[in-house]
Amino acid sequence: MKHLFSLLCIPLVLLFAGAKAQTYIEYTYDAAGNRTQRFVIYLKLADTTNLQDSASQVNQPADSSSVFSENIGNCKVSVFPNPIQGKLTLRIINTLSPAQTPETKTFIYNESGTLLKQTVATEPEQSIDFSMFTVGVYYLKVMVNNADKTFKIIKTN
Repeated sequence: MKHLFSLLCIPLVLLFAGAKAQTYIEYTYDAAGNRTQRFVIYLKLADTTNLQDSASQVNQPADSSSVFSENIGNCKVSVFPNPIQGKLTLRIINTLSPAQTPETKTFIYNESGTLLKQTVATEPEQSIDFSMFTVGVYYLKVMVNNADKTFKIIKTN
């Protein structure tokens, strides 16, 4: 029986050894403390083998899988990289009038819902410094023209 278990486990270990992903599991609880939901979050890690000179990559995400894009009102909002270590880039493109960038408000909350930082941007690309925050999960609320979207941001070492 032990040998059968080993024969089944070895191929699985070899299969996942080359995978470049990270898994987070989150739970939600009711008021009595009972677990009500389980969420499995798979994050694909950036492939660092094909990176070019870092100076040419200043405003570009290292891996397109780390870019999260959403339509908020008439704007396309991109947030990258995620997970982050230092600075997060927020890119806003007005789909109706690309030459005009609407006023954008950002709010950063911790897991308990406390507002940590608030900014107003009028540029199409904004850098948000997360280096002052500890490792953990944060929520970035982006508000454009009275429409908003919240992104889950993971801060690592």
